[in-house]
Amino acid sequence: MKPRCFFVANFVPMCSIWDMGRDIRTALETAGVSVMEFLRSDFPNAQLHEIMLRYITVHKGPRFLFDINANENYRSGDTSFYDRHDLPRASFITDSPLRHMSKILGMTPGSALCLVDRDFARIASDFGCASREVLFFPHGGPPPLDSVRTDAERDIPFLMIGNIGAAPGGDALADRYGRFPGTDRMSVQRMIDRIRSETTGIYDVIVSESPDLSLDHRLEVGNGLEQMLIAERRADLVKSMAGRGLHLYGSIDATIARELPSDVTAGPVISFEDGCDLMERARVVVNSSPSFRNGGHERIFYAQSRGAYVLTEPSRFLEQEAAADLGLSFLPFDIDGITDVLDHASNSGDARRDAATDHYRRTHTWTHRISPLLDRMTAAFWG
Repeated sequence: MKPRCFFVANFVPMCSIWDMGRDIRTALETAGVSVMEFLRSDFPNAQLHEIMLRYITVHKGPRFLFDINANENYRSGDTSFYDRHDLPRASFITDSPLRHMSKILGMTPGSALCLVDRDFARIASDFGCASREVLFFPHGGPPPLDSVRTDAERDIPFLMIGNIGAAPGGDALADRYGRFPGTDRMSVQRMIDRIRSETTGIYDVIVSESPDLSLDHRLEVGNGLEQMLIAERRADLVKSMAGRGLHLYGSIDATIARELPSDVTAGPVISFEDGCDLMERARVVVNSSPSFRNGGHERIFYAQSRGAYVLTEPSRFLEQEAAADLGLSFLPFDIDGITDVLDHASNSGDARRDAATDHYRRTHTWTHRISPLLDRMTAAFWG
């Protein structure tokens, strides 16, 4: 009897989770799972949702609910809906679990917590997450396109998609967090220096430098340092790419926008699907998301599925690909060393595209991500 999945997807086209949800659903179906999808939105259809929930709970064979970012913490009276109906659940956490901790803590033991970075399992353990299964479920992408463009057919030299917001600087955060019990300003400054220059995860750096910091303060410091690092890193990258024909899409802080190099083509916030269309036209996709030091951001894999070369933040998870030049290279920690990296990337597309695409097809699609999840669900809940 094939497993059945009630898939609760999120309709947020300006964000990647809708597109990822569609592709994960397809991968589940390819793996032989019967998927029933409910589209979660700001315009809920409570009656349909109730009918679909009832349908999955009465099924006698293997079954589970799949949701995103622990959004579906259903209750039935004074107990968990999942416990009452013995319904297993898998929740795909697309960011650091620190961003979604209040919802994650509402999950019950009969669930699988799917984390996109290997190092995040420590966060789940330290915060006492109840899920019986905690597994590495990295970001992935769809199968590669049947036909991709050569570099000569790509009219965007460099493409960068993502918001660049204002965030407190390192000195301000060292002053603020340095007052917390269990740490001091010097320790926070060491945290900032390390997350700017090494592939140890942000949370692990915090615990290493200030092991006596409370969980609540670890959460606040972790989210604050991540926001700072993303903002400053993206701003520095854009400023360093003068003369490269960069196309930039996203919400840009007004101060940063005034400092953009004159040859940058700045566009608005676009849907993730529109961004993927631009990736087909780009020689190089620059993706700065330093949150995942032992994982990879989804734009890496969606860009590779479109045949673009990718420059991304250093990650232990992707060291094999970077070492073998399989469609991606790492951005340097020191922005002063970016010239050689940009030169290499702009000349590597055609030469390495076939090998990179073949490797991506064999290792990083959603189909490959789904197989270990189904194995764990079978062993933990259906066996």
